[in-house]
Amino acid sequence: MLAVRYDTGALFKVTHDGRVSEVALDRPLVGGDGMDLRPDGTLAVVTNALGAPGEPAVNVLRSDDDWRTARTAHRTAPWADDEPTTIVRSPHGSYVVDGNIGALVTGAGLSDVYTLRQFRETAVR
Repeated sequence: MLAVRYDTGALFKVTHDGRVSEVALDRPLVGGDGMDLRPDGTLAVVTNALGAPGEPAVNVLRSDDDWRTARTAHRTAPWADDEPTTIVRSPHGSYVVDGNIGALVTGAGLSDVYTLRQFRETAVR
């Protein structure tokens, strides 16, 4: 299992026996929120700036050593929507959700507005 720490951008690997180790990254995933471990072995991570100094982006990481280290293989930044929170894979591609959660976080109330946008990988910038 892989987990991201939202405020620092650290990525952690949790093994079946409960051991936790930090994955060495080429760049932190500050604001890391939703993740998708994909069939090709890469990890797509959505970041945002809702509660940390991150940026709206989708990062695709690759590891060649069973997630002891990982490097950015693709990055789409800035993301087209301000508050992306998660990514989901479907038979028709991967989609990023922006549920306007900032309205809730800032105390402006609830919102039923959301954006679902297809993620298409681009070269690292």
